[in-house]
Amino acid sequence: MSFDPDSFFEVLSAKVRAQLPFVEAMDSMLSWCEDQMPHSDWSIVRALPLAADLSAAERWIPELLSSQPCPFGIRALYFGLAEMANDEDEEFADLYVGFLGQYDADDEESAWVFGDLRHYPEGASLPTDSLRIAGETFNREDGKGLGNEGNYMFCMAYSALLVASIMSSQTYQALNPDIDRVGMLVGWDSGDLMKPGDLSADGFIPRQEAMI
Repeated sequence: MSFDPDSFFEVLSAKVRAQLPFVEAMDSMLSWCEDQMPHSDWSIVRALPLAADLSAAERWIPELLSSQPCPFGIRALYFGLAEMANDEDEEFADLYVGFLGQYDADDEESAWVFGDLRHYPEGASLPTDSLRIAGETFNREDGKGLGNEGNYMFCMAYSALLVASIMSSQTYQALNPDIDRVGMLVGWDSGDLMKPGDLSADGFIPRQEAMI
C-alpha cells in the first residue's frame, strides 16, 4: 500500500486527542503505519527508547528557559523538524523548539509564527537520538529502507505525540506566559505543520477542529 497523507493525519489527530501516554500512543500509531506500509524498518524503530525520550523531553523546555530566559512574555511554541543529513547523505530530522511572543488562535495560516517576537535559544534541539536513528534507518545508504515516506510518518507522529505528552501544568508554569492558553505548532520547517492544541494552567487542551 502507498502513503495516504489524509488518512495519516486523520489517525494521528485522533491519537493526539485521545491523550494516551506517549509510548502507548506511539505503539498504536506505528501499528497503523506498519499496516499501511509493511516493512521490517518498523520493528527497528519500535525498539527505540521512547520512555527515555519522554523523560528527556519533560526536562527540555524548563532547562532551556532556565539557561536562556525568554526576553518577552511567551504566547506560543513552535516545534520544528529540520531536515539534516549525515556524512553518507542519509537524511534524518532534528526537532527543536522556539518561543513566540504572539499568537492568534483564529489565524488558519499561523502567520504569528513569523511575528517580531521570536526566541530561538542555542542548543534548542530535543536531546535524544531517536529521530536521527530512525532517519538513518529509513534512508540508509544501501537503499533497502522504507525511505522518506517512512521517515515522514515516524517523525510527524513522534513529534506531535511527544509534544502533546509534555504539555502539562508544570510546563505552563515553566513558560511563565502572559496568556491563558499558549498556542502550538508542530511539523516540518519545509512544509506540513500541525496545530495539536493549546496549553493552559491545567495542562494540554487538544484542538477539536482540523489540526492541519
